[in-house]
Amino acid sequence: MTDLDIQPGTKLVCTHVRLVQNLDHLTTSHTSRLVFLTTTAESQINVLDHAVYKELKRESVIERLWKWSTLRECKTQLTQSSVGGYLNFPPLPETIDSIKTCLKDTQVAASGDWEKVFTGFSFREYRQILIHATMVYIKLNIEHCTNHRVGQASSKKAKPSDVEVILDPDIYHSERGIVSIGSSHLDSDISFPIKYSAELWPALKSALKFPNTELQTGHHVGDIDIDQQCMKMPYFTVIWAGLNSRVLLCSHLLLGHVLKDNTCMLNILTGTALSDTLLEPGNQYGDLQQVISTAKDCVDKRFLVVLDCYQGDTENTEIMVNRAVPTGS
Repeated sequence: MTDLDIQPGTKLVCTHVRLVQNLDHLTTSHTSRLVFLTTTAESQINVLDHAVYKELKRESVIERLWKWSTLRECKTQLTQSSVGGYLNFPPLPETIDSIKTCLKDTQVAASGDWEKVFTGFSFREYRQILIHATMVYIKLNIEHCTNHRVGQASSKKAKPSDVEVILDPDIYHSERGIVSIGSSHLDSDISFPIKYSAELWPALKSALKFPNTELQTGHHVGDIDIDQQCMKMPYFTVIWAGLNSRVLLCSHLLLGHVLKDNTCMLNILTGTALSDTLLEPGNQYGDLQQVISTAKDCVDKRFLVVLDCYQGDTENTEIMVNRAVPTGS
């Protein structure tokens, strides 16, 4: 069994797994408790097919799962599912001390080493990288979105000043000795989830088989237009500067959840602005142009930035902001 044998609706039986509760990260009464399972050296995972069900149906939890899979509620859930795209799980804590504790074995990459650290990825390699940096520029990307309402102000053609903020003009406009790393935009075939359907899965599964890169390099799989299936969401493009070198790093912050009311850019960066509601086509995002106007609060602040990096195709490394927490001025 491979990961491509698992799709929305597949029932799995996992044994010898460990229950994890992030009690160490409950810094306030408003911090949500996260409970999840992780594998151990003795873990076994099997697809719950008819043969396995007959063997284990005496277990009450197996019987309940099997019965639930036949209900309309389960079928409804499957129509709302998606595959692929960027997802960080389990989510990191929100405070800098908790993040340092959680990632205590991960070294911070010095800005002088960024060129070496952020290049040379193998195909489909993933790394989580920590950096210290200041924010130079941020832009809200919304024009690519389909079937999403992003606030009344966004319904009109936005001016550049409405969707981008330059926080350090001297570095941003400098042309001397500046090295730039990272792609200026996201690849919709890699970064955004694709709406799932049973009819679509065979074509997607065929394209995803390693080392085939058809899904990453083209917009069609058979007769299916993948670009039309992508759930394109608003995202921010953030350019960071190293503290002790003239290196710029272009990253992206994807909004996968609906934002809480009266939020600001700093809250989005630290992860405190996201509600528990996952983004779906038609969600009301609120006035994102108003949110990006608060990015000026990030001027002259130093950040500890957690980046999720993935080599999804042969040319570009996807660099996503997981968390960015101020460390001081």
